[in-house]
Amino acid sequence: MTKEEVREVSICKLHLHKKAVVYDIGSGTGSIAMEIGGLSDDIQVFAIEKKEEAVSLLEQNKEKFQLEHIKIVKAQ
Repeated sequence: MTKEEVREVSICKLHLHKKAVVYDIGSGTGSIAMEIGGLSDDIQVFAIEKKEEAVSLLEQNKEKFQLEHIKIVKAQ
């Protein structure tokens, strides 16, 4: 998981706005995707992950934080 300070600085540097589209490639647990998804329902977030265990964690975190607008993509 990406450390909180790193997430905050990275997300800030993206200068996201409403209607932004973010692709979190290699999303892992989804800490970045969830943080961005929590900023606004208007930001489209695609959490892309290859590992089955990580996809499961993404789904759990998406449900836990009630971020239905985040799309989880299982890569091959």
